[in-house]
Amino acid sequence: MEKESEKTNRNTANTSELDVETTLCFELRSSNEDLHLNALRRLLDILLLSPRSAQTIKQLDIVGILKNFLSSEAAPELLGLSVGMLMILGERFGVLGKKHCRCACGAWALQIILSSDEVLSRSGSDQLCKLIESEVEIRRALLCTNFIQIVIEQLNIGTLTQNKQSSSSSSSTSSSSYKQSLEGQSTPNYIKSGLLAVVLKLAEGEGLEQLSSLIPCLEILMKCQEKELKGKARQILGCLQIEGITSSSSSQSEKENEQNELIQQLEESNRVKDDEIHRIKEDNKRLNEQFIREHEENQRKDEQIRRKDDEIQRKDDEIRRKEEQNQRRISELEQQITLNKPKQDSQSQNNSNSITVEIPLSISSIPGTFTMKDNEFTYTSTANGYKTFTNNTVITKEVYKYEIKINKIQWFIFGVKKSGLVIPNEEYPGKQPYAKDNMHFHCNGIVYQNGNGTYGNQQMKTDDTVAIEVNMNSNPRTAILFINNKQQPVFVSGLPESVQFYFSIYYNQDSVTAISLKQLTSLTPTGIQGAKEVKWA
Repeated sequence: MEKESEKTNRNTANTSELDVETTLCFELRSSNEDLHLNALRRLLDILLLSPRSAQTIKQLDIVGILKNFLSSEAAPELLGLSVGMLMILGERFGVLGKKHCRCACGAWALQIILSSDEVLSRSGSDQLCKLIESEVEIRRALLCTNFIQIVIEQLNIGTLTQNKQSSSSSSSTSSSSYKQSLEGQSTPNYIKSGLLAVVLKLAEGEGLEQLSSLIPCLEILMKCQEKELKGKARQILGCLQIEGITSSSSSQSEKENEQNELIQQLEESNRVKDDEIHRIKEDNKRLNEQFIREHEENQRKDEQIRRKDDEIQRKDDEIRRKEEQNQRRISELEQQITLNKPKQDSQSQNNSNSITVEIPLSISSIPGTFTMKDNEFTYTSTANGYKTFTNNTVITKEVYKYEIKINKIQWFIFGVKKSGLVIPNEEYPGKQPYAKDNMHFHCNGIVYQNGNGTYGNQQMKTDDTVAIEVNMNSNPRTAILFINNKQQPVFVSGLPESVQFYFSIYYNQDSVTAISLKQLTSLTPTGIQGAKEVKWA
């Protein structure tokens, strides 16, 4: 009877504990994080004081719940409680083997080293060193997990880039939690010393390549004031040097990556430069070809111009030669005429000069850069530029002679224009649209009409007296030039029905004086020896 009562009470208690565990598991699954810590503590008490069967553990999925707190985001205390209960379950139900239990002991010893209690921390360091010495698996586990990364983080020496691969074991999860819990804190020297003691114990064995990432930290510790840290850092570096490890593998990898990246950059830069050089060469080639074509074209044009100039020069030389011949013949004929008929010539000249009608001078011009003397028809240029002066007398019939004295000239033209034609200052009369409606005798001896020039007359110069005689009664109407009373051979025929005399000067200080305008009762014949007729076009 008593046994049945005891069994009933035990079943009732078990049922009550199962209800409590169910409630705790519900709280641990809750999104309310405030319930998690207390629920884990109570669940740990139940597991320690009242062992449950494996079936109950599976039924409540306690292992699955505890694994949820192994993430890097979990608080350190939640993580520690979860790891502890998983170790208890593994030991109790044979989930963890001997190897895993020893590794778990190493992880917990590492947590003790990181304790805020200095005595407990140093004790944890000593115990972990003994485990490393006695258990090869613990040493191998520490070298293969993120233990080295935890040491670097706890030493708090600058920002050192590490390229270690993360392990998927519980130690990897623990390293993330340690980083969160100690972020922004300065690690006490006793923790640094304890961690360095563990590293030194690891360095006494073989396969130390994983410790190469500690070399930058150890080199910095060699410069610190703490003798204990400095001494352990020296010992570790000595062990690594014996094994031929003198630099961080990550540093070497980084250097290789930097070198490879630099090589790629240089190759890309060289490629870009090669492309640019090729483009520049192509452009230069194209420009050179274009320059050669233009140069050849210019040479061809220059050759054409040279041939034309040579042809013009040849014709000019031929014209001058013929003019010189004609002048010599004219001079010879004049001498013969003078010898044969001196009296008749003298009488004819007297009659020509005596039968004249003086026409009052009236000259108009557009105001410009010239001066005119008072009571005289003397015009002097005050600046370079074309200036045209027109005799206002409109001539439609009879014979008229307009005489001018050249005081000083560098450039001068004397001519006849269609009446009413206005040639503005600064405009050359031989330029269109004026050239077609005027003719002029140039001071260089050329006769121009409508832009066409004819050689043959004597050149005009300073102190010469020049005159133009127009015959409006003849058919065709003509204009003849006289220089110092000597008739010139080149004359113009086909004048318009109504004309006016004009003259133009250009250079500064050029000066001429209009002497007279006369109506003649007799005319001068145009058919002299060597005469040239220029037809008004």
